[in-house]
Amino acid sequence: MILAALTLIALLVMKVAKMILLAILFVTGPLVIALYPVPETSHLVKGWATALGSIVLIPVGWCVIFATAGALMGDRESYKTAGTLKGHFGEDLLAATTGFLTFYMAYKWPLIVLSQVRGLASNPVDAKILAII
Repeated sequence: MILAALTLIALLVMKVAKMILLAILFVTGPLVIALYPVPETSHLVKGWATALGSIVLIPVGWCVIFATAGALMGDRESYKTAGTLKGHFGEDLLAATTGFLTFYMAYKWPLIVLSQVRGLASNPVDAKILAII
């Protein structure tokens, strides 16, 4: 139970961090777009748009993960025939494992998205910009 509470707290901290990053991107957007016509700063738009896209993808992934987990947790009948763990203890163990793995996947999803975004940065300047995220 303590592990689930810590995972929930970690998800809430990630949610707040995502909101702060989105606010920073929202505020810096007009400046970055205004600097786009200057050839020396036109690469900033690519980094800004990539960061914005990754921040927007995080809630979409969370929706898919939690919708799937809700379907799995709601269908307790499928646990009765899963594996050799029969009876009430087996069903509860599988349900708890499913719930914990759901929170773990939701915790790892933003980290996976942001690591993919960092890999997209081929320009050293873009890599420095995205390393802030």
